[in-house]
Amino acid sequence: MKTDARVRYTKMRIRDAFFDCLERKPLNRITVKELCEMAEINRATFYKHYMDPYDLMDQIKQDCMDHFKNFIRRSEGIPPTELTTRLLAGMQDPGQRILLLCGSNGDPTFPERIADLLYQQYLPAIKAALPGRPENQQIAAYFFLSGGSGKLLTEWIRSGMQSAPEEVSRQLLEMCDAFMRAYAK
Repeated sequence: MKTDARVRYTKMRIRDAFFDCLERKPLNRITVKELCEMAEINRATFYKHYMDPYDLMDQIKQDCMDHFKNFIRRSEGIPPTELTTRLLAGMQDPGQRILLLCGSNGDPTFPERIADLLYQQYLPAIKAALPGRPENQQIAAYFFLSGGSGKLLTEWIRSGMQSAPEEVSRQLLEMCDAFMRAYAK
């Protein structure tokens, strides 16, 4: 079902106001009143779309995750290094506002969710690379890799995404490959 242009515009105004607030203060200090004033809407309009600023944040993060899921789905057959590089480059897109979502005012655990999404794509390959290991150890390897990757992404984001996506992707996949080769023995 297509969303009416007026609804899309209203939601865009609310989200822009939300990101403006998130640049200046933590989520727990953002009020509906403030968002409505900045977006030039009334409270009833806000509540038609969101329960509160936390719900707004959750919906924005879900939209972001849906975007990444669709990206991964459309990228079947692309080598892991290129897929990861493209995903990281997409995170640098100012329109995605990943830095704000993941920053200290937002949700610092969000990069780990993104890394987990990426590694869900790779779970079958991880299992295939460890055929001699029982399933619980294959899954443990997945959690180890996704946790470490999540932390690496978190630090990359916290540092302002200064390193090139190609470099982060190469480093990330080199570490994962080294672990998989050692663990497969």
